[in-house]
Amino acid sequence: MISGFLFSIGNSLKILLAVIGLASMYPEVGVDNVSIYQDNNSVFVQFDTVSILNSSIIQIVDSGITVNFTYSVTTTVKGQTVYTNNYLEQVTAEKSRYRVNRGKLLTLSELGKRMSHHEFKIYGTAHYKGMRKVKTVIEFGLNCRETPELLKLWGNKPKIIINYTRGL
Repeated sequence: MISGFLFSIGNSLKILLAVIGLASMYPEVGVDNVSIYQDNNSVFVQFDTVSILNSSIIQIVDSGITVNFTYSVTTTVKGQTVYTNNYLEQVTAEKSRYRVNRGKLLTLSELGKRMSHHEFKIYGTAHYKGMRKVKTVIEFGLNCRETPELLKLWGNKPKIIINYTRGL
């Protein structure tokens, strides 16, 4: 009984903070299991996301609007940009199923799995000699043509910052 009362107070407080603009009603996107690896002189990152899709985003896709998930990668060595790339995943609905980048049709469950695991190149071949401290920043974006404020459907502005040393 007390736990139900506390839960009710917590929800009321969250609604009040959302109304005055200090909190979001939408879940925050989480990042987990970040790992980097090297293959053929390039560096790649793998990571999982939590809550990258939520019911509001799915409703927008279901209404026939293409939603773009973007990932902007910037890698620097000693403050100098050595690699940049933008990755795009376009999610569309078709016949009660979903597509990512014109791929095969997916169920909602399959879409959730597909959108929760990512792998991107974050560094190409460099022309430095010796060990260097490297910083990679991956910023997430969410947009579509019809709704400019789509990013507000995430409870935060997700970003990954990776610091590592690489022999170049």
